[in-house]
Amino acid sequence: MNDEVVSKLKFKCVRCGDCCKWHGYVKVSESEAEAIAQFIGMDTADFYENMLMPGDEGESVSLTENDDGSCPFYSDSPQGCRIYEVRPSQCMSYPLEWRNPDKRCPGLENVNEPGQTNG
Repeated sequence: MNDEVVSKLKFKCVRCGDCCKWHGYVKVSESEAEAIAQFIGMDTADFYENMLMPGDEGESVSLTENDDGSCPFYSDSPQGCRIYEVRPSQCMSYPLEWRNPDKRCPGLENVNEPGQTNG
C-alpha cells in the first residue's frame, strides 16, 4: 500500500480477532521466534519443533495454525493475543500493510477529512 493511501487510513484495534482467525502464513523471523519462545517460557528448540511450520514456498517459517486456521496464540476468553507484546512484525502491520481480502477489518476507517471518517 502506498504512503498516500496509508496516510488516509485510521486504525484502532477493537480486539475482534478477525485478523487471527483465518488460514494463512504468519512469517516469523529467528529473533521473533526466540522472543516468543522466551515470552511463553518454552525452549527455543521446542518452539521451532512444535509452533512453527515451513512458510510460503519453504523460504521462511510460519506460526502453526489451529485446524480452523486460527492462530494458536489467539484466545477467545479473554479475547485477544496471548503474545501481543512480542507478536511477529507481520501481525503488527495488520491491517495497514496487508489484510484479509474477504473481510474488512472493523478497526479500519477511511479518513476523508480531519474529524470525518467512513467506516
